[in-house]
Amino acid sequence: MRVIAKPAYKNRTKNPYNWLLYHHLEHLGADIHDCSLLRCLFERYDILHVHWPEDGLNAREYSQVFYRLLSLFLIVKLAKCKGAKLVWTSHNYRAHERHYPRLEKCFWQTFLNQIDGYISLSHQGREILLHSFPQLQQKPCLVSSHGHYQDAYPNDVDRQTARDRFSILPDQFVIAHFGRIRQYKNVPHLIETFRQLPDPKLVLLIAGAPETKEIQHCILEGATNDPRVQVNLETLREEEFQYYLQAADLVILPYFEVLNSGSALLSLSFGCPTLLPNKGSMRELQEQVGKQWIKLYEDELTVSVLKDAISWASINRFDSIDLSHFDWDEIAQETFDFFKLLDRDPV
Repeated sequence: MRVIAKPAYKNRTKNPYNWLLYHHLEHLGADIHDCSLLRCLFERYDILHVHWPEDGLNAREYSQVFYRLLSLFLIVKLAKCKGAKLVWTSHNYRAHERHYPRLEKCFWQTFLNQIDGYISLSHQGREILLHSFPQLQQKPCLVSSHGHYQDAYPNDVDRQTARDRFSILPDQFVIAHFGRIRQYKNVPHLIETFRQLPDPKLVLLIAGAPETKEIQHCILEGATNDPRVQVNLETLREEEFQYYLQAADLVILPYFEVLNSGSALLSLSFGCPTLLPNKGSMRELQEQVGKQWIKLYEDELTVSVLKDAISWASINRFDSIDLSHFDWDEIAQETFDFFKLLDRDPV
């Protein structure tokens, strides 16, 4: 079976999700290629597998939006004309930045009409998708979990070494937020809420590159004059994540909105208690890993929610987290079988 994926391996340093999926699919016999116009023009594939098709809508320049969407639909047209089945993995169901709501509505209508099947990363996510896009009722669907990140990132630093890097004392409680900082991740509000807690033994670590100058300004302004808030607004290298996650007592991901969360899976992969809003598929994720590892809150992150989360995360956890539900071998097999179901006549 020949699979062309958008993307397959080229985004590994930003997010190893795709690399992990396709690495395991290759072991099952799939022939995987990174997507390009030239490959779609000159070669034939059984499956065109698309992730984050809405990403072009996050561009600020309209010319960039036009170019990215035109490229996507040209790739789809070329691949399908040669017999490929189009499969979408629904990481999101809307563009994060919401710059072009009218265009986005037209985009989803056009794109979803062309897919031959889709993969939802949760049952809750599928219900949200069906409510948002009723036409998906007629499309084949696989519900298959987002895989874990255990062993995907370097993890050879112990807790003490990690905390020493940030000059954290043994009796201090560390809250961490990591990853690319975009508007929907609500990081300035996290800083504002944290600063309303006067406890000198609390530390907040913020790490990741802001998407815009405006977000960067808000974060730096919010962290001013509070030495408990440490910010690193650079893109994290793979080996740096372990320092933040090993140092942390609690990870907080206070999304405005969310469907699925790779960051939550990364936090859990390092055994970090994680606070999330009760949105998207986060309730289902909590049911899968247990309430000792995920705490949910309703509506907005408040001082009261933060206090409760700190108390909750301070409880000793004697059992290690069980992430067997997010095993890549099983996910790859489910995906491979779904591809075979859609494509009865492989190359």
